[in-house]
Amino acid sequence: MTVGVDVRIHALSKHFKQFRAVDNLTFDVPPGTVTGFLGPNGSGKTTTLRMLLGLVRPTAGSALIGGRAYADLPDPRRTVGAVLETAGFHPGRRGRDHLRIVAQAARIPQRRVDEVLGEVGLADAADRRVGGYSSACGNGWPWRAPCSARAKGGPGCWCSTNPATASTPAAWPGSGT
Repeated sequence: MTVGVDVRIHALSKHFKQFRAVDNLTFDVPPGTVTGFLGPNGSGKTTTLRMLLGLVRPTAGSALIGGRAYADLPDPRRTVGAVLETAGFHPGRRGRDHLRIVAQAARIPQRRVDEVLGEVGLADAADRRVGGYSSACGNGWPWRAPCSARAKGGPGCWCSTNPATASTPAAWPGSGT
């Protein structure tokens, strides 16, 4: 299993014109720690993760993974796993095929796709089209399957905007937390 990496957020801020989405946020997450953001819609949770992943440029401060900005990681897709929303899932694509594409992009062996699907109890749903999955049905497909990639060589850091649907972190195979 991949060794965990720390996350350091220091004096992080993001302003969109007059709106302060994140204002001077500082915290550290040691390796192996499960941390959650709680707050109402619009409180900056997703914006913070987007800054950590280099998707949004901070107005001020820094967001580091293993002491580096996401863009400076030598192999970011194998260091950090992320699912911020379901928008990346094409509704006509089968779940197994989506995970195969993700695995190929991250240079993860294709055999891991079926292993992961079995580990999280989604092997029976893998050949259904993603648009047929219900986020309300409790199976948590969009988050559950990618989260399980944490096991056996998955990323040392995991970010998700909706981890509650991925079951509890203690149940993730190989999480050790």
